[in-house]
Amino acid sequence: GWSIPVLSWPGCGAAIGGMAGVAVIAWGLHRRILPYSFADYARWVTPGGSPGDYPHARREVLRETLTLMPCLVGVGLGWWLGTRLGGPGALPLPVQAIAASFAGYLVGGGLIWSVRILATLAFGREAMGLGDVHLLAAVGAVLGWFAPVLVFFIAPFLGIAWALGSWAVSSTTRRPRRELPYGPHLALATLLVVLGGPLVRGGWHTLLPGVPMPTARRIVDELPRATGQEPPGAIQYRAAGGTPRAGWPVDHHTS
Repeated sequence: GWSIPVLSWPGCGAAIGGMAGVAVIAWGLHRRILPYSFADYARWVTPGGSPGDYPHARREVLRETLTLMPCLVGVGLGWWLGTRLGGPGALPLPVQAIAASFAGYLVGGGLIWSVRILATLAFGREAMGLGDVHLLAAVGAVLGWFAPVLVFFIAPFLGIAWALGSWAVSSTTRRPRRELPYGPHLALATLLVVLGGPLVRGGWHTLLPGVPMPTARRIVDELPRATGQEPPGAIQYRAAGGTPRAGWPVDHHTS
């Protein structure tokens, strides 16, 4: 079965356009056309110092917002092109797979980067490191667009549990509390999403009763059945001795 959820024509266009924007950003940074944020960080924060010592955090995340504009424009333009070019036929399966990975990368990185920008503007100090952005972007690139959303909302609860456990241990043993970066909480939440599917789905239906949980779908499954077309997956499934339902492959994977 298909391992990650894929997208419609507009979704594929948005994902490919967004990654084209990321390529433009990388080229601009490499050529020094676009400025790096926090370039003068070492001037204000000494080794071992607090990130709160940096006085221009708001200015720098506004600069990051401008730097991200090619990606945002690419997403919008790609979506628009997808709505105009989409037809009854399916995109080639390699294109579907690449677009699904691109979408996961953009959603995962975008979630953390949005928190980084908004929280920094609100509190005046750098919030969330770019390492967390890269981590959740990588999770999305492997698992698809919906897994980072689950990880994003599960990780804070793990962080709260760690903080409470750390407080209890330090109160009992009188040892100093240990601060843990947010990255390990994201990593642990990812393991929970990957290995604890039934638990995650149970929590979803408990907290959001009546709200269907997104599942993996294929563009090829959306082909009009009236055309009599069969996607390549159905032919392979039939050749393997399977019993397709109405001639169509079934994907049991749930994000």
